[in-house]
Amino acid sequence: MSCFLLPKGLCNHMESMMSRFWWGSNMDQRKIHWVNWKKTCKQKKAGGLGFRDLQAFNTALLAKQGWRLITEPTSLVATVLKAKYFPNSQFLQAKQGHRSSFSWQSIQQASWILKKGCFWFVGNGKSINIWEDRWIHQQLGNTIWTTKPDNSNLVKVEELIDLQNNSWKEQIINQNFLPIEAAQICNIPLISSTEEDIISWQGTKDGIYTVRSGYNAILEWENTINKQHQSNNNPMDDTDWSKIWIHQQIGNTIWTTKPDNSNLVKVEDLIDLQNNSWKEQIINQNFLPIEAAHICNIPLISSKEEDIISWQRSGYNAILEWENTTNNQHQSNNNPMDDTDW
Repeated sequence: MSCFLLPKGLCNHMESMMSRFWWGSNMDQRKIHWVNWKKTCKQKKAGGLGFRDLQAFNTALLAKQGWRLITEPTSLVATVLKAKYFPNSQFLQAKQGHRSSFSWQSIQQASWILKKGCFWFVGNGKSINIWEDRWIHQQLGNTIWTTKPDNSNLVKVEELIDLQNNSWKEQIINQNFLPIEAAQICNIPLISSTEEDIISWQGTKDGIYTVRSGYNAILEWENTINKQHQSNNNPMDDTDWSKIWIHQQIGNTIWTTKPDNSNLVKVEDLIDLQNNSWKEQIINQNFLPIEAAHICNIPLISSKEEDIISWQRSGYNAILEWENTTNNQHQSNNNPMDDTDW
């Protein structure tokens, strides 16, 4: 998996076998798969079980090979591949080419991860492509806003640096870039023209790519894209549970009784919409101290967003649990053992 890109059909077949095993199937009987396999492969913090997504894992492993080609250019494999497939450019600008080996095609299929998640720190500028690499904006996925002028022959960042004075060529930069981007470039510090450019992976603290961080990045990017697609159809899939009003425990509404002289009705009466904050003085006057403190700790995201109502569990299970709780309360006085927590 670390050298060749596995066919999607093979990955799906293996995941299907894993799914049948997980849900307890056998040769004679197939049990119900209650949750889609893709959901179980989500990270635990995203509501999944953390099972391996084989396609994503395969891609993360191949991206590690690409990372080695960038960071270890003098190794035997990097030297051979560079001489054959990208003699006049860097790995991130290399093309797949015709009649290339399957191993090279596989590594190329995973190079998008490094292009999206890596950022260049400028040294001598010889390794950084002005128009294709990420070296100005550190925000994930952003390369450059300015489109390359038709009459421009600029390719490498070193062409924008005055090596003798170790400073930016501001006149050339202002002629070829948008004003806001030209200002950002001129603010990038130049340490020394003798140092090589440094590539950094943004998924780890030390800037070194790891298979784990690459795999997690793929899942996070896919999850972000899926949320964007689903938000219009089902807004509750992206619910922020901190928006639930005061007490999330089942059955609890509010402990404070309404004061006789209070005209408060809606929660919006407690919010300072201009400053997007709680009206603490009013809250402290109308609520119990413990509940007032609880309300003031509820985060307010935006006064433009509508309130969202959320159902906290499945209806059938909730009914059974509530009936069981009621029966236990009635029986506990007559026979305490009936209410034993096994």
